[in-house]
Amino acid sequence: MQLTNLERALLRAANAFIQAYSESKETGQGVGSHAPQQTRQSAPTTTSNGIPVCSLHGKAMRPSKFKDNQYYCGAKLDDGTYCREKG
Repeated sequence: MQLTNLERALLRAANAFIQAYSESKETGQGVGSHAPQQTRQSAPTTTSNGIPVCSLHGKAMRPSKFKDNQYYCGAKLDDGTYCREKG
């Protein structure tokens, strides 16, 4: 049976996909599953009221219920966890 150029190209693409998929399962890192890099902003570090600002999100932090004079960032990240910045 003679394969056309298109069929050969599709077969090579399918084999490459299978190889990449099996490697991603072994390493635990899928293709395109890398978390986006968040850059720290050089924006203000506090608001006009003296409340710290999250260096990752640029939002005012929330006061802690458990520790006096402690603030935290309540922003939810793409992976479902919350930001761990404290001020």
